[in-house]
Amino acid sequence: MAYYQRGAKSKKIYHSPYVIVGILIVAVFLAISAFHFYDAYRTTRQKRDEARAKLEELTAHKTEVLQELGDLDTPEGTERILREKYRVGKEGEGVVVITDPTPVVATDAPPKTGVAGFFERLFSSKK
Repeated sequence: MAYYQRGAKSKKIYHSPYVIVGILIVAVFLAISAFHFYDAYRTTRQKRDEARAKLEELTAHKTEVLQELGDLDTPEGTERILREKYRVGKEGEGVVVITDPTPVVATDAPPKTGVAGFFERLFSSKK
């Protein structure tokens, strides 16, 4: 009987409102901590992906720079790079720069009619 009474007393303790509230508070703190860990994990993963993309970009840039450096070892490569970057030519050569033609804008628009045209002609600076 004493064994049964000890078990009943422990059940009363586990089912008391104070213990239940305490367990709920601990559960809330655990949930908040889990959320913070997940947020830190997500931020770290995003930064890792950005770092990997930057690494790929820098690796590609490194190969380009090494290729240009290899081109500088030869006289033809040096000449080509000088011509591209500084637009220079050999003695007796001229440099031709080709640009896109500018679009032609029609300035002779038909005169406006009506009230708006009257006031525009009245206050225009051309006579």
